[in-house]
Amino acid sequence: MRLKSDNGIYYTPFAGNVKSDQTVFLSVPPGTDRAAHFSRNAPGLSGRAPGLDNIPFPCYVKTSVSGLLFFGNIGRDSMKHLVVYVHGKGGSAVEAEHYRPLFRRCEVVGFDYRAQTPWEARAEFPRFFETQRAACDSLTLIANSIGAFFAMTSLSSRHVDRALFISPVVDMEKLILGMMARANVTEEELRARGEIPTESGETLSWDWLRDVRCHTVRWNVPTRILYGDRDVLTPPGTMSDFAARIGAPLSVMPGGEHWFHTPEQMAFLDAWIRESSPCS
Repeated sequence: MRLKSDNGIYYTPFAGNVKSDQTVFLSVPPGTDRAAHFSRNAPGLSGRAPGLDNIPFPCYVKTSVSGLLFFGNIGRDSMKHLVVYVHGKGGSAVEAEHYRPLFRRCEVVGFDYRAQTPWEARAEFPRFFETQRAACDSLTLIANSIGAFFAMTSLSSRHVDRALFISPVVDMEKLILGMMARANVTEEELRARGEIPTESGETLSWDWLRDVRCHTVRWNVPTRILYGDRDVLTPPGTMSDFAARIGAPLSVMPGGEHWFHTPEQMAFLDAWIRESSPCS
């Protein structure tokens, strides 16, 4: 039995114990144990599902309300244009759903990454994006906040054809030094202690500061940037200097915040996306 989704992709059901309405995009590198990879991406799946070894990857996986897990191949015809959404801190891959109506002729997926540090991102992001880029004709990256920073420190034009950054963190060293100044923490103290919790809830890390100094961002992907002039993480001058350095058009929303979330802000964001979309 085959079921057809609203985007024309066929899925074949098989038994699996997963959460209802869960959506996962799977890409398994050659030689990877697919059952193990499947378990990491779909928590709750137990055992080896029938036909799992014969699934052509990459594939799009989703669950129905009844708990059935569907799998189906996405070929090059179905993925001429792929949009990958990378969330910011505290976000999730589910946020990609917001962008689907804005990219009607593209496949839109959310990257449910696990990296919490730039060195973890450099290990995780290239593997995922190399597989996605090999399965499509072009790949557009939408990245938010620290998700954009992780992308810039780990990816290049080999992985991404174009990028849309929303409130990107573009100078992590400056951000960390500012947090240290507000917490009255010196570099010598941070080096000696390794990590120092602050009253703001953030934890200062010597490893982070040392890493961003050793890995300067060199971004060579055609990029457009959306920024709110009330962004508390990145000063206007820092953002405009970065945009000029990489040749990125910078759109500034008066009254916009780091987190675009109000109806007015989301309307501004959506209009900006439509102007920038290769497949709206």
